Amino acid sequence: MSCDSKYTGRSVILELADNDCTSMPAENDFYKVGAINTKSFTLGAGEIDTTADDNLDNTSSSITSYTTLEVTADGKARSVDDTISNHAKVVVDFVNSQNAGLSPKKWVRLVFPDITFVIWCLVTDPCSRSGSDTDAVTFSFAAKATSRNIGPASPAINVSVTPQV
Repeated sequence: MSCDSKYTGRSVILELADNDCTSMPAENDFYKVGAINTKSFTLGAGEIDTTADDNLDNTSSSITSYTTLEVTADGKARSVDDTISNHAKVVVDFVNSQNAGLSPKKWVRLVFPDITFVIWCLVTDPCSRSGSDTDAVTFSFAAKATSRNIGPASPAINVSVTPQV
């Protein structure tokens, strides 16, 4: 049993896989996107206002319509071998998808020590970079969960909880 129940951002891993949407990627299909300082997810639900003029208590009425999940990451770009950081691969894949008239989609795995998300995503920011003459070059990555449209038994968002010891 650990005496320290804290974990740091270094313990959180962002990985991508290039498989199509028809099946979950195997463990060895995922590759890391390296040199990341900040990783986050925002989980929510779409909301539809169902308020009608016959509501008796003068409050609005709502239902949820869909799940929303966005993954973002920021980090420091490195000039080392790209097989370590995979930044260039993500950018090239994005541009190639767009040039082919396709939406740039990837499997995203975000691993926290206590919870893991595996998500079929639309890549919305493929490691954009910025830099000045005095600071290290930084990059940003963002992706949003999107429907797989292959049947009700195939969710786009899969989550598992890791028991803490």
